[in-house]
Amino acid sequence: MTCSNARSSGAWAWGLSRILDALESDPQVDAARVALIGHSRLGRTAAWAGARDPRFAMVISNGGLGGLFKRKFGQTLWQVTTTRPYWFAGAVVPFADATDKLSVDNHLTLALIAPRPLYLGTASEDVYAVPAAEFLAAKAAEPVWQLLGRTGLAASKRTAPGQWSIEGTIGFHVREGGHDLTAWDWARYLDFADRHLRDAGGK
Repeated sequence: MTCSNARSSGAWAWGLSRILDALESDPQVDAARVALIGHSRLGRTAAWAGARDPRFAMVISNGGLGGLFKRKFGQTLWQVTTTRPYWFAGAVVPFADATDKLSVDNHLTLALIAPRPLYLGTASEDVYAVPAAEFLAAKAAEPVWQLLGRTGLAASKRTAPGQWSIEGTIGFHVREGGHDLTAWDWARYLDFADRHLRDAGGK
C-alpha cells in the first residue's frame, strides 16, 4: 500500500487541496508558503496530499507514515488493513500479507514531494510509526531530492530520542514518548519552517 491506494486518505487529501483553493483567494494568506501537517492517519494523508498537489510548499507527517511495508516491521500492512479496512481501497487487500509482491511502497509517495521540504516526526515509544521504519522510508526517498539538487536528509543515521535533524530539505526527529503531537514536536516543525519558508516567496 501507498497512500495512493487509500480510500479515506484520498478523500481527505482532496479536501485539503480544496482548502488551499480557498486560501489562494484570501489576500491575507501567502498561498505560496502554505505548510501542510498531519498526525497519525492524517500524517499519511498529509504525505499523499503533498505528493498530489505541488502547491503545498512544505509537508509534515507526524507519527503517520508507518515506514516501509516491505520491511515488515513497525505498522505492518496486515495490521492496518485488518483493524482499519475502511481506510483502504479493496485493491490493497490481496497484498496485506504479501507485501513482497508490492510494486510500490511508502517512500515513493514521499519522493513525489521532492524537491519541497519534507519533515517526518516520530517518537521513541510509538508502536504505530516506529522510528527505524520512518527513517528508512526517508532515506529511501532521499535520492530524488539529491537528483533535483537538494541535500535530502542530513542525518546519516537515525537520531536518538530527543534529537532532530533539520539541516537538509528532509527533516527528521525522534521525540521521547508515545503516539502524540506535542509542543516539543511543534517547536521542531516551526524551526524547520523558519529555515525553509521564512525567506521564500514575496512576503
